[in-house]
Parts: sequence; C-alpha cells; structure tokens
Amino acid sequence: MGVVELKPSSIGTGWLPAFLVSIVLGVAIQLWMSRGGVGGNLQAPELSRLPNHVFDSFNVSEVDEHIRVLASDEFEGRGVGTIGEEKSTRYIASMLMSRAFHGGAAHGNGIESFFQLVPLQGVFTKTSSYINFLKADGSELKLRHGDSVALSTDHREGNVLHLEEEEVFFGGYCINASESAHGWNDFDGVDVSGAVVVCLVNQPRQDDSFGGKDAALTYYGRWTYKFEELRRQGAKGALLIHTNESAGYGWSVIGCWADTENVRLDPLPEQGKGLAVRGWISANAIDQAVPLGTAGLIDEASKHGFRARKLQLIVGADLHLTRRFFAGTNVVGVLPATCEGSTTDEEAVILTAHHDHFGIAPDAVSHSDCGESSGEVEHERPEEDLIYNGALDNASGVGKLLSVATFFGSLERKGFCTRRKLVLVTPTAEEAVLLGSSYYAANPVAAPLGKTVAMMNFDGMNIWGETEDVVGLGAEFSDIQRLLEASAEDEGMVVSGDAEPLQGLFYRSDQLPFARAGVPAVKITHGKSYVGKDEGYFDRVVGDYNQHRYHQVDDDYEYIQSHENAYEGATQELKVSIRLLYRLLNGSGRPHWKPEHAFAKAQAELLGGVDIVYRQRLGCL
Repeated sequence: MGVVELKPSSIGTGWLPAFLVSIVLGVAIQLWMSRGGVGGNLQAPELSRLPNHVFDSFNVSEVDEHIRVLASDEFEGRGVGTIGEEKSTRYIASMLMSRAFHGGAAHGNGIESFFQLVPLQGVFTKTSSYINFLKADGSELKLRHGDSVALSTDHREGNVLHLEEEEVFFGGYCINASESAHGWNDFDGVDVSGAVVVCLVNQPRQDDSFGGKDAALTYYGRWTYKFEELRRQGAKGALLIHTNESAGYGWSVIGCWADTENVRLDPLPEQGKGLAVRGWISANAIDQAVPLGTAGLIDEASKHGFRARKLQLIVGADLHLTRRFFAGTNVVGVLPATCEGSTTDEEAVILTAHHDHFGIAPDAVSHSDCGESSGEVEHERPEEDLIYNGALDNASGVGKLLSVATFFGSLERKGFCTRRKLVLVTPTAEEAVLLGSSYYAANPVAAPLGKTVAMMNFDGMNIWGETEDVVGLGAEFSDIQRLLEASAEDEGMVVSGDAEPLQGLFYRSDQLPFARAGVPAVKITHGKSYVGKDEGYFDRVVGDYNQHRYHQVDDDYEYIQSHENAYEGATQELKVSIRLLYRLLNGSGRPHWKPEHAFAKAQAELLGGVDIVYRQRLGCL
C-alpha cells in the first residue's frame, strides 16, 4: 500500500489517537494482503446482478453511528477550513482505511493520502459598498449593499473596487443555447463585452422552447449559469433580478448572502476575464430604474427571438471588501478492482457525499435564510445552541457512503469481485455552491475523468418511512436510467421522476460538476409514494423539514432519532444504490448521456471524440 498520510492540514496534533490509527492501518493491510494482490480467482457474474443473500447481514445501524459522531457538537458543524472539518475528514479517512480502501490523492515520494486540499478565498462585502444608476432623465438611484442589492466580485485582489459610468444591457434570461434543442440565444449578434448586464433568473416559460410553464428547470435557468455565461460573453458586471417566483425563495435569502462571507475557488476557473461586480438586485429597485419595470422585462424577454439590448442607464459602483485565503479538504478513497484479468481495472465509478456544513454561528445570522428552499421562513434559535450540526444535511449522506464502503470492502469474502475500481469522495464546500466537487472534477486524482464511467451522489436520507418508489435525479438523461430501473426492481420498487421538478434539484448538488464535465451522473433519493401514507404525506414531512430544520441548528441527531423506524427508507435507498453501483462496476460497457442532452457533447469530448451513438447499453446490464 505504501505510506499512508492521515494529515489533511497543519491544524493541531490530530483527532485520532495513535493507537487507533495503528489498529485501522493494520486491519487495512491485512485485508489487502488477503487478496493476494488484486482479484484472487474470483469472477464477476455475467449479468452483474447481486443475489439477495448478499444482503443477509446488511445492517444500517452503522449509518446511525456515523451520523451520531459526525453531527455531534464535538465536530463543531464541520465548517470548511476549521478544526471541525479536520476532525471530520480524519474520521472519514480512518473509516475508509479500515474497510480496505487506500488514499486516492498521492502526494509524491510514494506517499498515499486520503486528502485533496482545495484552495479557497473568502470575500466579505462591507455595508459601505453601493451601486448607483444614472437614469435618462438625469436622476440618480443609489442602492446600498444589503438593502436592495447584494454585491460581490470575481476579482482576486484589491479591497476597493470602483466602476464609473459603465453601459447597462438587459440580457433577458442571459441564455446562450443556440446549439441545443432549445434554439435560444439572447446574445445572438449582440456584443455585451465590457458592459454591466442585468439578467432574469429561471428560464422562459411563455412558449415551449424550454417546455412551458410547468417544465422542469434546466441548467440554463440556474442563477449560477447566468454568471458563467456572462463571463464567457466578456461582461464587466452582472446583476440578477430577484423575484420570489423566479428564484423560488424570498429576498431574505439574498440578504443573508449579502451579510455573510462569499466563498469561491482560488483562483476561479478560467471563464473569460471575470466579473468586476456581480450580485443580485431586487425587483422593486428595477421598477424604479427601468420604465418597463420587472413585469415588462419578463414579458419582453420571454418572447422567442429576444436579443439583449442597451438600457437607458449608466451605472457606477464602489465595493469595499475584506479577503481571506484558506483551504478545504476533499477526502478521496479508492477500492481497487478485484476481478482477475479484468481489462477495465483502470476505469472507475465515483460515489460522493459532501461532509461540510455551516460550522458554528458567529452571531445571530441564521443560515435558514440562506437555504434556497427556505423562502421567507424565520425560525428562532435557542441562544445556547450555535452549532449547525447538519445531521440530515449531510452527515446522513456520509454515513450512507461509509456503509457502502463496508459492503464493497467485504464483498470478496462473499465470493464476488468488481471489474472497475470504486472511488469514494466526500467533497468540501458543497454549501458554498459545489466548490469541492468542482475542484475534483477539474483536478481528478483517483482516476482521469475519461476513465470514470459514472458517478453517484448522496445528499440527505429518507427518514420518514418506506416508499414504493425511488428517484434517480439525472438518471433519465443517460443510460443510467435502465440500470436504476433494474436495481429498483430487484428491491420490489419502481423508479419515479423528480418529485419537485421546478426546483432544478439535479443542478444543486455535487453530481453537477461531474455531469458538466461529461460523466453520466445521478443523485439517488426517495420518492413520494410512502407505504401506508396518504398522498399529502410527502409534502407535509419534507415541507416541515425544509421550513424548520434545513440549514438550521435544529437539523441534529436528535431530530433523526425522533422518527420511528427512521432507517427503513434509508435501507431501501442503500440497497438500490449498492445494486446500481455493482452494475456500474461490472458492466462490460459504459453508460452514455442521451445524444440530445447538453452533457452528451462534453462526454464525446472527454472520450476523445468517440461517436456516442454507438452504445454498449446491454453490456451494462
């Protein structure tokens, strides 16, 4: 195995006692040596289907214990770059090592490491910052940061940024999808380079270009896409117009974003020159600045054939900033392929579950207001409880991931092997818009993305009871759907579609960076058909969590324990997920994105221009 590094950073002397490190290292070495290298004489079954008896000893009590530890006050809410995160990453790495995984992030000189450091920058915008519009009639509209605007910057340096007399364009929905089936390009023939562009969030819904009023949100509708596209267009600034309907949450969410540190990768990925000013502006402010008002702009931009146009506005801005530079930590573990003579042993399947949360609250700011599904809900927090334990979000996902590690780490002893290696990653900084997974996708350490045939993500857990269905967010976009259906059928379940399609949930968790890079990806979650419950049960229990627990200090271990049979639904999720992973690890082919999907082009490029119309679908089953 080589030397194994169990030190993610220079903080402290280490969470695990030395004797425990010795024990888990010894166990890992013994398990590895018992293989006789890799594979022994085991062979993967032809149809890549696990028989039911392999689950005879399956027990989710392990998941409960991992949640209890990771969501305890001792781990301080697992804030990025804190001692709490270091304790968490060391705990996760020790568990992976004891389950026959080795470090996937080699640091040279024969040293294996479970830790991939992710360089980050935190930028805080002071309330003295403002933006000023000069209107056509000569009047001015000055908006202070935190009131009707929330401002930040892409620029890496400087604590004071100044814009003076810049042109303002209205970019509609700021979508460039001319090469897709949507046939939509708000910038066709229009040059917005060097300008500040005002954008609507979401996507056009007044015709069928994006499926109409009730169609699922595409990535083109996500607010993160708007900034990315405007960087590509060379814009100097970007302001997103907020409405409750288009964003899906109230202005209080934006207000919280304005009051807290904005964390990003350092440096940002190469996307044009970067935006000198970026942020949000309220619909009320737009109504004051633009004669058409927000409603008029929405109507104009929703018509097919709209093109970005110049507004009768000049804008200036002053940003006063503080910055800090630090690192988060991705945990990366690898279980090598075990089938003798496998020709796909360098290929990989990735499973992720982010370990970070919000840490300890520095003051009265409530991250419930920062959560995209929290709306305008205010939830008073007990003064003595300042730790965001993040039990369901996402100690539960990490607990499920470690349970998967236990299953596959002992699979050889049950007479089964795998043709591909299994890579487990717990990304950092997911709560800061998928930063850890984005960094890994750009800097893969355990296997090249071209050798990564698929990925799966855990984010949360079903604690509300057994369901008749399971959901694979994003599975319908690729061949993974067929494999998921077969895996669900093995457990007597069916596959349902996204329970909340307007929320665009596929684009809001760690599967997205891999999907955008071309790797077929899926997030496994629960359906809405609860056994023995009425039709409104899902909306009540999930809605209650979103309103009163999500991104709150009350998302704790005690909340999970308060549910009778809290792990029945989790057991279903895990068994289906394990069956799907086994099929992906042993299929003779690899899943592909459907040719019409936007991510298919990225996969073709990832595979060196391979014609993806030729698919080995049956081999995956």
